[in-house]
Amino acid sequence: MRRAADLEPVQCGSAGVDRCIDQRIEARSAKPALAFRKTGRWRQRADGGLPPRGEDDLHVVRPFGAVCEGQERRCTVQQGEARVDEVGAHRQLARVDAVAHGHLRGAAGGDPPAVLACLFERQRLAGDGRGGDGFQMAGVLPDHVGPGCPGGHHQLDGGPAAGGDGGFHLHGVGLGGREAKGVDDGFLHGLGCRRSCSTKDCRHQHENDGERGTNHRTKGTPDHGHNLQENSPAAKHRQAGPSGSPGAGLIYCAAMDPRTEINSLLQEGAPVLFGALSPLGQRVYFPPDVPAQSAEARGKALNGTIGQITDGRGGAVPLPVLAAGLSGLSAEDLSRALLYSPVEGIPEVRQRWRAWQRRGVAADLPSSLPLVTGGLTHSLSILADLFGGEGRAVAIPRPFWGNYRQVFATRTGAEVKTAPAYVEGRYNTVAIAEALHGLPAGEPAVAILNLPSNPGGYSLTVAERGEVRQCLLDVAAVRPLVVICDDAYAGLVFEPGIPRESLFWDLIGAHPNLVPVKVDGGTKEFSFFGGRVGFLTFACAPESGVARALESKMKTLVRSTVGSPVATSQVLLLQALRAPGVEEQVEAVRALLEERYRALKKALAEVDPGLLTVLPSNSGCFALVEIPEKLGLTGEQVRRHLLEHHDTGLISVDPRYLRIAHCSVDAAALPELVRRMEQAVRELA
Repeated sequence: MRRAADLEPVQCGSAGVDRCIDQRIEARSAKPALAFRKTGRWRQRADGGLPPRGEDDLHVVRPFGAVCEGQERRCTVQQGEARVDEVGAHRQLARVDAVAHGHLRGAAGGDPPAVLACLFERQRLAGDGRGGDGFQMAGVLPDHVGPGCPGGHHQLDGGPAAGGDGGFHLHGVGLGGREAKGVDDGFLHGLGCRRSCSTKDCRHQHENDGERGTNHRTKGTPDHGHNLQENSPAAKHRQAGPSGSPGAGLIYCAAMDPRTEINSLLQEGAPVLFGALSPLGQRVYFPPDVPAQSAEARGKALNGTIGQITDGRGGAVPLPVLAAGLSGLSAEDLSRALLYSPVEGIPEVRQRWRAWQRRGVAADLPSSLPLVTGGLTHSLSILADLFGGEGRAVAIPRPFWGNYRQVFATRTGAEVKTAPAYVEGRYNTVAIAEALHGLPAGEPAVAILNLPSNPGGYSLTVAERGEVRQCLLDVAAVRPLVVICDDAYAGLVFEPGIPRESLFWDLIGAHPNLVPVKVDGGTKEFSFFGGRVGFLTFACAPESGVARALESKMKTLVRSTVGSPVATSQVLLLQALRAPGVEEQVEAVRALLEERYRALKKALAEVDPGLLTVLPSNSGCFALVEIPEKLGLTGEQVRRHLLEHHDTGLISVDPRYLRIAHCSVDAAALPELVRRMEQAVRELA
C-alpha cells in the first residue's frame, strides 16, 4: 500500500493482544526480507474483505525506523507487559518488526517472530538505475493474520480477475532458517479453501483436499504443512515458481490462532453481532478436539477416533431390548439413533428443518443451517452465553415465561428490563423501547419476543406486527440490538387474519444494528414434548463465514454442557420430517387446540369482569387472566386456594395473573375450570 522509500524495508506485523512476546531479532542487511510477485491482475474481494489501495495506510504501514545491519530490535509487546502497538482495523494486533536479509533465498538468523504479516508486492521500479526491485505493501490488514493455528491463513481471494491471467504466485523467504519455506498459491480461511493455482495437478489436488475437508497447511513452516507430495508436479510447480527458477515461489505466512480466526470472520462479516457478544461469546471457539478430529475421519475405511462401541464398520451394537423398542427404524436410522450425534446435529435433520422453517419464505432472505440443541431452553441458554453477561440489558414484555430470568439473569448476570405487554386491554407494541428507555445510547441490548406468547397466548395482528417492527428499528437506530424470536409455538394460530409466520423473517436486513435470531423446535410444532429437540438459526447464508464462525461458537457451548444433542430424538423427528403427509398431521393437532381455545374463549366471555380481567389471546397453548388490583389478591393466593379447595391446578404469575393451559384440558371440561377459578376469586375477595 506504500512503496518503500529508497528500497529500505517497510516494517509491519502482528501479534495477539493477549500474548506476550519476548524475542530478539537481528538484521543482517538493510534490504527487505520478504516479497511476493503477482502474475495476474490484482483482484479486490467482492465482499469487501480487502481495502482498496490507499485505505488504512496509517494502520498497516508505519514508519517505525528500519532495522539496520548489525542492529537488534525487540518486539513492541514486551514480556509481561500489556502495552501493545495497535495497528489493525479492529485494534487487536500488535506490530512485530520486519527482519531484513541480503539474499531473497536465504533468511535472517535467529528464531522467526511468533507471527509475521509482512507481505510485499514485488515490482520492477521503472527508471531505477541500480536495477533493483521495489516493494509495495499488499492490501492485507494485519488483523487478517494472527498467531499460529492449524489451517488459518488470512482471508484473500486469489482467483483470477476478469481479464487477468490467473492467480497469485507468491515469492519470499521464511525467517529463522537457512532454507526458504514454501506456500501454495491461494489462502485457507476457516473451513473454506480458496485456491488460485494455475496448474492442473495443483488444482486437482486442492479440489480433492477440499472434498475431504482437509486442513491445508504450508509445508516446511513451523505452523503449516502442505498436502502435496514432495515430488508431485504441483509441488515442483511450487518450488520452481511461475518463471521456472528454483526456489522462487516461496513465502512465510503466519497463521491465525483459532479464536482470532473465528472472531475475524464475525468482525468482517457481522461487526454489529460481534460487538454484541459477551466476553464468553468472544472467547469460545470449537477446538480441534475429539469431535472435530472424528468428523474429519468420518467415512474412512478404518476409523479409530471416537469412543463409541460399533460393529467395526460404523454401525451400532445395540442391546436387543433397545433395538426392539426402535424396531420401526431402518438399519441405518437405528445406528444413527443409538450412536453419538454430531455436536451440531444430524445433517439431514438440520437440512430438513431448514426446509420446514422456510415454507413460503422468499428465497432471497438468508438463514443459516439450524444448529440442533437439547430443546428450546437449551437454545436460549446458548444465546444467553453468547449475548448475555454481567449487566447486559435484556428487554422482555411482562408478564413473561419465568425461565427467561433464570436463563439470562441468574446464569449470566444479565439485567432483565421489562415493560407491560398489555396496556388498556391491548398488546403494547412499544414495550421493548419502553423497557430499554434510559439505557445509554450505543450500549448493546437483547430483546426477547415470544409470539405466540407464553403465558399470554397472543400473536400480533398485521397492524401490530408493523408497529413492533418499527419499534425495533427505532431502538436499533441508537444501539446494537439482538432480537431473539422465541417461536416455540409457531403455527398454532386460531383466528383468521393473524399471520402465522415468524417475525424473524421480517427483521432480516431491516437495520444494520438489528441482529435477529430464531429459536424453534419440534416440541410444540410436532407435539414432540419428550424429544427435547430445539434449533438455533441466524440471518446469514449457510456457507458464509459468519455462519461458520457462529456454528463454531455454538458447538463449543453445546459440547461443554451436554456433549451433543440426543441422536434418538433427532432420528424420530426425522421420520416425521420425511413423511409426505406430515403437514396434514401437524394441522390436525392445531385444529384440536383450536377447538379447546374456542371452548375456553366462550367460557371466559361469561366471567364477572369485577372478579377477573380477561386479556386478549388468539394462539398458542394458553390464556391469561388478571385479578383486579382493587380486590387485594395475588395470583399465588388464588392458585393455592384452587389446589386446596377446588381440586384444580393453574399457574400463578406475579403479581396478579393466572395462566390457563387449555392445551392440556379437554374442551368439554374447560367451562367447569373457568367456573371454579371465578368461584375461588369470589370466595377470597
